[in-house]
Amino acid sequence: MRLDRLIPWVLAYAVFAAPALAESSCDAADAHPWLAKSSQRMTQLNLLIQDAMSRGATLESCSGTATEGEDGELSGELKLTFSDGLRFRFEAAPGTGVALHEMPGGFPDEAATLEVLRRYAQRMALQMDWENPEIGTEGEREVRTYRAPDSDSNAVAALLYADGALVAIRLSSSD
Repeated sequence: MRLDRLIPWVLAYAVFAAPALAESSCDAADAHPWLAKSSQRMTQLNLLIQDAMSRGATLESCSGTATEGEDGELSGELKLTFSDGLRFRFEAAPGTGVALHEMPGGFPDEAATLEVLRRYAQRMALQMDWENPEIGTEGEREVRTYRAPDSDSNAVAALLYADGALVAIRLSSSD
């Protein structure tokens, strides 16, 4: 699967075998074209980003890396930062990737954010089991993990809480 076809999913799990590359600004002259294209697609297709922008958030920075393997498949990492504090990171490799939305102070309206997440999963044709989360921890954070049990996508949505506030959403999937 070509990465440019995977971008709209924004739901995958990343595994990188390539060495770390120097990060560059999305609009730098020497930046891989994937960075600018991915940034544009994310702001157009990612409902969680669109929700932040509808509340007045603006894109403050865009950076990342991209590398093309010998087989022509792309791997990359895209980082977007918004004026309201939202940080977005998308990492992808052939057939896999992960999207992380972080709001360090907590998302302003958890219920509305979760509704946007559910609409986004539905838009991506993922039948997530929103009724039966797995509850765990990552460090000091509580993690509620939801899965798409009847899907070939291995889709997972993890909601991370700190001090009772929703501070991050991680979406992942793999072919």
